[in-house]
Amino acid sequence: MTRDRGSATVLAVALLAVAVAMGLVVAGLAGLAADRATARSAADLAALAGAYEQRRLLDGSGGDPCAVADRAAAANAAELTGCRVWGDGSVQVTVASGRGKASARAGPESEEVRRRLGLREPNHRRTGSALRRN
Repeated sequence: MTRDRGSATVLAVALLAVAVAMGLVVAGLAGLAADRATARSAADLAALAGAYEQRRLLDGSGGDPCAVADRAAAANAAELTGCRVWGDGSVQVTVASGRGKASARAGPESEEVRRRLGLREPNHRRTGSALRRN
């Protein structure tokens, strides 16, 4: 008789443990990627909501842009961790969702942006990689 009896069972258990560990790592990375994607989306939407409210505030009918950004972040499963209203009317936010964090800034386009894009009129729409004027 040989002493190799049962060694296949030990090898199978070891391979199973490695497979489970790799599965846990992949699941953790997928969760992190999902948290980051949620944070990026929530930051974009919160910045847009805050910038829209800032525009309404300048028109005399709006409220606090950061409060609106906070509500937008919460509606998108994120927590607003920072908010700043810039002098040009744009709003910059930072949000966290799970382990993901992201920041975004939205507001009116500046003359410098129009110059860099080669636009002369402020009315334009950007679609994909092409610029179309209204």
